[in-house]
Amino acid sequence: MKTGIKKGLRRVFAVAALIAVVSLAAANTSTTPFDTTKQESVTGTVKSLEWAAPNVWLWVDVTEDSGVTKTWGFRAASREEMTATAGWSKDSFKKGDKVRVEYNPIKTGQRGGLLVRVSRLLEVPADSSPPSD
Repeated sequence: MKTGIKKGLRRVFAVAALIAVVSLAAANTSTTPFDTTKQESVTGTVKSLEWAAPNVWLWVDVTEDSGVTKTWGFRAASREEMTATAGWSKDSFKKGDKVRVEYNPIKTGQRGGLLVRVSRLLEVPADSSPPSD
C-alpha cells in the first residue's frame, strides 16, 4: 500500500512540476504587459543588443524633448525566431548604431515595449549635396 501512495505522490509532483514549467514558459512569451492595439516609435542610439533567452532585448538611448537621454528597452522574440524570421544574429546591432524603433508600448507607461520593427538610420554628412549635371 505504501508503494502505491509513493507512486501516486510522484505522479502528482511530476504533473505539478510540468504545470509550473509550462506556466513559466507562457509567462516569458506573453504579450500581456504590452498594449498591442497601439503602435508608437522612437529614434535613438543602440546601447546594447541582449542576445538572451527566452527573449532578445534591444536597449536604445533616446534623447527626449527635454534634452535628457534615457534608456528604453524593447523585447523581441526568441533568439531562434529572430534568426529564422528576421535574419538577426548577436551582431546585428552595435553600440552607437542610430535606429528607429516601432513598438507596442508597455501598458504601465514605462520606457519601452514589444518590438514591432527596427530600422537602422544612415548618417549623411551635412555638407553633402547631390551631384550636378
